[in-house]
Amino acid sequence: MFRPRVGPAALSLLCLHLVVSLIAGGAAPAPAAAAPGDTTWVNTYNQEFINWATPHYATFTMPPDPGNWSKVVMFLTIECPGAPDDCDPWDRIGHLRIVTPDQGDVEIARFITPYDITGGSFPGSCAWQHNVTKYKSLLQDATELRLYVESWIGGTNGWLITIDFAFIEGILDPEPYKVFNLWQQDRVVYGDPSNPVTDHILPINLDIDSDVTKTEVRVYTTGHGQGSTANCAEFCSRTHSVVADGTTFSHSLWRSNCTLNT
Repeated sequence: MFRPRVGPAALSLLCLHLVVSLIAGGAAPAPAAAAPGDTTWVNTYNQEFINWATPHYATFTMPPDPGNWSKVVMFLTIECPGAPDDCDPWDRIGHLRIVTPDQGDVEIARFITPYDITGGSFPGSCAWQHNVTKYKSLLQDATELRLYVESWIGGTNGWLITIDFAFIEGILDPEPYKVFNLWQQDRVVYGDPSNPVTDHILPINLDIDSDVTKTEVRVYTTGHGQGSTANCAEFCSRTHSVVADGTTFSHSLWRSNCTLNT
């Protein structure tokens, strides 16, 4: 049984963004046809303009046979429209999800857009790399993606987003072959004793295949939102936990090197 836990409770309302996927690994695949380390590139969104909180759906052709890849890396770049237009100057929540027929939308990356990055010595763009190898069973053949940035800027300002995938050939052991969406919530309020998290994210019983050799749980939480009396949104340190079969796994959602913007 899987059960989420958030604590200690904040004094103010706080929004928790949560998606958890369980990745099951089994036997290693057959050797790849090409030499290990060869890379196949797939460009998906190319300077996709986003200026409003509307999901951008598109279908792209990924390589077949996920067993050929030892690593899959997603490269995400955010740029600003050219002058006289500009970026949305505020920090916004963004994510990329895979649209699946049986698991709903499976989130594979979450990001926060940077504050104003144009003018002076500012870079004008930001780039991130996400290791999405554990989701490679969903990244094959015709794959529908859902790109979203919660921007309300409108007009000709906004974001230009480019996303590329690098499929690196080789053998991965154990081989991730299945993804389960345990919980996926855009917002869950925590820190309000009258509205506990456990009322919204309920325990789940999940049967694991008998030949599985390894499982992982991935949690995407930003803590992004706005507090009240404690101003406790992304600015407060909190410990988040997942309980599996009576064992608690905890993570302190905090960092001290935010100036690196990574």
